[in-house]
Amino acid sequence: MEKTKEVDKKYSIVIHNVIECTFRVCKKRWKLLQNTPTYPYKIQVQVIVVSMTLHNYIRIKTQDDNTFVEFDHHPYFIPD
Repeated sequence: MEKTKEVDKKYSIVIHNVIECTFRVCKKRWKLLQNTPTYPYKIQVQVIVVSMTLHNYIRIKTQDDNTFVEFDHHPYFIPD
């Protein structure tokens, strides 16, 4: 049981880091996410979902997107 908790904790840390990195990249890519006005919570969630959806769509459909190519080569790259 203790080993399971340890593994869960490690995965949790990895997942947390991936999510943080994803948000940093999205905030750089989608300027709207940098200085957003205060929206109701429901709208904030929708903005995030849409930006992540666009991010994933571009990732899937565009093989030569400069941001993704750079990020694939340098995982800590943050686009301008």
